[in-house]
Formats: sequence, C-alpha cells, structure tokens
Amino acid sequence: MNQTFAEEYAELITFVYYCSNISLTAVVFLFGTCFLWYRDRKYQKRKDDEEGRNHQRREWRKFAERMNDDYRNLRSNQTLENILKVKKTFEDLKVHSKVTGLDVLRYWLADDRHRNVWSESPQLRALREDLHRIFLQLNFCSSLIHLGEVPKNITEELRYVVEELGNVAKPFLTGDKLKVASTCLKHFGMPVKKEEEEEGGGVGGEEEEKKLYELVEGNIPYLDSLKFGDNDDRDSSTSSPPPPVDYSQSKFFFNVSMPDDKHNFLWELHDNLETGEYRTLLVRGFKERQAEPPPNLTDPIGDEDSDEVVLAKVLHEVRYYIHHLQNNRELWETAVNVGRLRQVHEEIT
Repeated sequence: MNQTFAEEYAELITFVYYCSNISLTAVVFLFGTCFLWYRDRKYQKRKDDEEGRNHQRREWRKFAERMNDDYRNLRSNQTLENILKVKKTFEDLKVHSKVTGLDVLRYWLADDRHRNVWSESPQLRALREDLHRIFLQLNFCSSLIHLGEVPKNITEELRYVVEELGNVAKPFLTGDKLKVASTCLKHFGMPVKKEEEEEGGGVGGEEEEKKLYELVEGNIPYLDSLKFGDNDDRDSSTSSPPPPVDYSQSKFFFNVSMPDDKHNFLWELHDNLETGEYRTLLVRGFKERQAEPPPNLTDPIGDEDSDEVVLAKVLHEVRYYIHHLQNNRELWETAVNVGRLRQVHEEIT
C-alpha cells in the first residue's frame, strides 16, 4: 500500500521535497545574511564609537595643551592678577547705595553700545579683550562638554586651570557668557552655591541681563560721563608698537565740564571728595548734617553708615547735580540740597 502510494504521488513528493529543501536553504541564507549584517553593523558601530572616543580624546588633548599654554601666557603677562585687582577694587566701590563699580563694569562689558566707540577708554578695551581671551577657552571647553563625557585624566589635569580662569572671568560676565563659565566650573568640580542652585544654577540669561540694565540705568543717570581709566589723556597710539595698556590701577573718573560758573563749587567739591585733602573732613561734615536728606536719589545718610558709604552717597548726589547742569537743566527743585552742599564745602575748605 505504501509502495502504491509512493508510486502514485511520486511527482508530488518530489515537488514537496524540492520546495522544502529550497525553503530551508532560503531561510538559512536569509538568517546567515541577517546575522552577518547585524554582526558587521555591530562591529562598525563599535568601531565608530571607538573612533569617536579617540577623536574626543584627541580634541580634549589638544584643548588641554592649548589651555595650558594660554594659561601660562596669562600668568606670565600678569593678566589674571590684573583682572583680580580690578574685581577687588570695583566690587568694594559704591557708585550708588544699590550699585557697585563692578555692576557698572559688567554693564559696559555686556553692552555693545560701549564697544569700539568714543566712550570706551583704552583701559576698558584692554580689559574686554583679556576677558574675551579667557572666555574663548571657556567656550571651547563648554562645547566639548556638550559633545560627551570629560575624560577623567583631563578633568584632573585641567581642574585647577579651569576653576581659576572661570572664577576670574565669571564676576564680569552676564547672560549666555555666564552660562558658559558656570557649565565649565560645574563639570570641573567647582561646587555651586546654594543660592545659585535655587536661582537655576546662577547661569544668567536674558532675564539676568535685563535686571542688570534696569539696576544700572535706573540709578546712574550720568553713566555716560563715567570713564574707566586714569587721568592720563596722552595718546599712546603714536608709539610703534604701542605699549600694553595697564588697567589694574584704573578707577572711575567723571568726565564733564561745568557750564555754570555759579555752581563751580560742585566740581571743586567733587574733586575734593575723590582725591582732595579735605576728603575725610567733608565726609564727616555731611554725616553730621544728615538731618537734611538729599532728594530721592539714594538712601539718606544714617548714623551707622561708614565713611565709605557716606562718601558714595554724597558723590552720587554731586554727580547727579553736575549731570543735570551739563544737560542745561535747572536745579530749582533741589536748591535746598545744593545749598547744603555749598555750606559744608565752604565751611571746611
């Protein structure tokens, strides 16, 4: 019976056999092809990842060498020391009861209106250029951080350099530049202060710049009359090559002319308050006459105010009056306060 069945369906059995054999061969072929494709793809991915890591290591190595070279140059030229001197001087300098000298510098450095125009002194331009050199290194560092994890050996090698460069430049930066510096400091082990964490890491942005502009512009109407530099107006551009500009000893100077002879005493008072021999006596004299507060320009002088605070408040008031006179404005509304300034000045000088 089986033989009869085999003979009767021989062609069908042969057809099924060949179909099964072909199908099995096709399945094995497809499986082998997929396996080889997957293996090659996995190998290529592993190779690409390794090449990517090698590329990142090479980039980090180049960056480390360049940063170390630039750091040595900044050190040898005393650039970092000069910037730190400026920070120390101006963070302690009160231009207004709410505004420090460092706030004004940050405003100028962030504001393109003060770049390459007549109002930018050589000292401010030199400070801007040195800070830009440091920022370029921090910006490149931040870009590499976003590409991948920082190699451990690079982190250890550059920790001190990045922290020092970041901490030197950070007080002068605003907005996106402040974000870049904060990113580098965070990834190289610099702890973030608690108050900065609560404010989103203290990383600046447009809102932070807007607050700075409002603070400075809202309280310092004579901002364009302030100069960061010194009293030496000699043009050093005639020498070839021009000597490097030293801004480490720079201060704020009030560049105005007094158009009204009647109020020339204000300019004399301003000079005496800044550098004159009567400075201490004038400060004490104004502190004793605090019963007549100045107009709503700054906080009234108080018993607990130090001599430095009293000096800042009186200087701000005097500059405000000079600024108004320079712009052909009368001082009728503040005549009593101007009279108070004149009286103290005449009594002491």
